[in-house]
Amino acid sequence: MKLVLACCLIWIAFYGFYTVSSKKIAQTRQSAQAWLAHRPKWTRTASCISLILALYLLCLTFGSSISIVALCIFSAPLLFLFILKANR
Repeated sequence: MKLVLACCLIWIAFYGFYTVSSKKIAQTRQSAQAWLAHRPKWTRTASCISLILALYLLCLTFGSSISIVALCIFSAPLLFLFILKANR
């Protein structure tokens, strides 16, 4: 359960970073997620907090030494997909 929650938090964080990125923020302001682009610093802060919570959950699951590696392993495919989507 902790692992699924950590993966969801990582996805939420990357989606937050993606919606307020410099390439996407103009489109976000015109979409249904305009409330995310209204205050981009808050969105980035919430995304950072989400990543920290995911790292904490991964620390509880795998231990403190391997949790950074687990974060990188779980976030790499999501990051790759968001980069592909952003560069379309």
